[in-house]
Amino acid sequence: MNKMTGWFRNIAVVLLLLAASTGCERRDQTTLQPSKREIADQEGWNSTMKVTTAGKKAATIRYAHMQKYNKKNLVFFDGGLKVDFYSHKGEHTSQVVAQEGKLFENSGKVEI
Repeated sequence: MNKMTGWFRNIAVVLLLLAASTGCERRDQTTLQPSKREIADQEGWNSTMKVTTAGKKAATIRYAHMQKYNKKNLVFFDGGLKVDFYSHKGEHTSQVVAQEGKLFENSGKVEI
């Protein structure tokens, strides 16, 4: 009986290890992050980015970490960011604080 008990215990340990190694990946479809295989064309830390529309200030983005992808015209932010929005007259209208977001460079729109 001791040999059988030890064998069952070993099988149980192996099954638990397999379950733990394959079931720990988080799959969140709403994430704003790019694919792990892509390499950013540019990165920045603890900086400020100004967004303009027709030459006028539209937003100021302060971020902890930024990744820019030229081919997609996208900029991803993570680690915290603060976005100040301005009217067409250049007046400050609102502020948003978020953990992550992205900037669509073609349109100047910010998604948080």
